[in-house]
Amino acid sequence: RLSYITGGFCVKRLNQLPEYSFLRLFFLFFSSFFLIAAFCMLIDHIGVVFFPYDWSIRIIGRLAMPLFAFFISEGCRYTKDKVRYVAVMFGFGSILSFAFYIFQEIVYLCIFITFALSSINIFALQNLKKHIFKQHL
Repeated sequence: RLSYITGGFCVKRLNQLPEYSFLRLFFLFFSSFFLIAAFCMLIDHIGVVFFPYDWSIRIIGRLAMPLFAFFISEGCRYTKDKVRYVAVMFGFGSILSFAFYIFQEIVYLCIFITFALSSINIFALQNLKKHIFKQHL
């Protein structure tokens, strides 16, 4: 769901904003960033399957991971249900890893597992930061 990725800001509320408001432009900017990341990922996967020895296509595709990592960090910042956020990513990653094992007979941890573990680290650091500053105030 797009609203889940963008921190709960749904398209219905976007249409209610004035045409040149900062929030509307911010949302459209990050929506286009998300499309660029998805397009780069598509190029990377096409390169893996059809052109495995052509590194120029793979380099374009490698731009997707930092962009998606940025979106994951923004999701960690704005999510209201941290357990659900990590559970969805970990569950989706587990399903994909299991499917990869069934079809390829190779144990493969997909990027969603990495993002779920990274989200756990971000939430732990947020909690630690909250407790450290709470003690010093």
